[in-house]
Amino acid sequence: MNFFIRKRCLCAIITLTVFSATAASSTASGDAKPTDCNALTKEQLASALAFEFGDMDKLWKIIDQLKSGSDPLPEQWNSLASGPGYESLIKEEIPKDVLLEAIRTAFLPSKQTQQKQWREQGKAALRLVEHFIELDLKRREVTNLLLQLKQEQGTLSQHATELACGYFSHPAGERWPRFSVAFAAFQKDARGYSSSIVMDPLFALEAGDNLVYWLAHETHHILRHTVTVSTTRNAMSATNESLVWVLHQLQSEGIGDQIDKRHTFFNDGYLAHSKFAKFFRDEVTNAPARIAELDVLIRDLQECQQDCDTIDERIRETAVMAGHPLGFFMAETIDRTLGREALLADIGNPAQFLVSYNRAALKSSKDLPLFSDSSLEYVLRLFTDL
Repeated sequence: MNFFIRKRCLCAIITLTVFSATAASSTASGDAKPTDCNALTKEQLASALAFEFGDMDKLWKIIDQLKSGSDPLPEQWNSLASGPGYESLIKEEIPKDVLLEAIRTAFLPSKQTQQKQWREQGKAALRLVEHFIELDLKRREVTNLLLQLKQEQGTLSQHATELACGYFSHPAGERWPRFSVAFAAFQKDARGYSSSIVMDPLFALEAGDNLVYWLAHETHHILRHTVTVSTTRNAMSATNESLVWVLHQLQSEGIGDQIDKRHTFFNDGYLAHSKFAKFFRDEVTNAPARIAELDVLIRDLQECQQDCDTIDERIRETAVMAGHPLGFFMAETIDRTLGREALLADIGNPAQFLVSYNRAALKSSKDLPLFSDSSLEYVLRLFTDL
């Protein structure tokens, strides 16, 4: 969950230039096979993820200085904010002033009154404060973990990339992208941005041996970025902003969640007994009702002429948990009914994801809801092949 999102962004709609347009079009059209990734050498897989620990080195020094009662110089703060992890977080979701003030409030003795006030006010930024305090309390464990990860990054990179490859068709002969995994404390979560992953060290600490699944999930997002199709002018209108975001979320997270959620949220997964995982599973069960709701809203959007904000908000509300459980249900339905190749054939085109779901739903032995022809026609006009 994001507590400090200041703009509605979806990293998956950023298209990298690592692949040529020809390769991206080939992959999106289904010419590449899911086994193409397996042709990569172990060396390529092991070097795909470059771990970055610089943000944490700077953060520890700043925390120690704050605890001594001294506020770091502006250049020290700017150095932290320009690190590979925090630069991405600030650019995408956490305002710089919110981040830095939260760190000050967590450790500067003169800010303890403010920390108390934030707690009484229920201020959202307090979650950041509490996260940094917990981080410092577990500094030894975190430091040991980061040292271990530094030694094991080749093995982790290879395993994570192999897992991501199971749900991505990489064109044979194309240059394999290399990107960073920056460790930076912000909340117990990870982010897959356009060319980097930001991994919270406390999140990594709690994940233990399951960390590889989360790395694979975020790696998959970056791979998908390389083949995401462009949007049409119609998709850029304020009326369609939320719909486009939701459609991207359904495909991107729905397929990405096939990699990690079975190992973490279901059965004996280490988070399976958490309220968060239970809510996720409940929403997967409720997915057919959500699909029916979304279909009605898309048709309402087509007919809306003015004051469409209410529909816009309801579309986002339909995609509970940023579309993760609904996308998971749709992707699982396609994979189970039509096969992996069908799931990956148009991995960069969210509209085709809905088309594939309809095909799978029609073939399924279960009585599943369908997206109407008018809804499919509408969403198909929002995206175009490169």
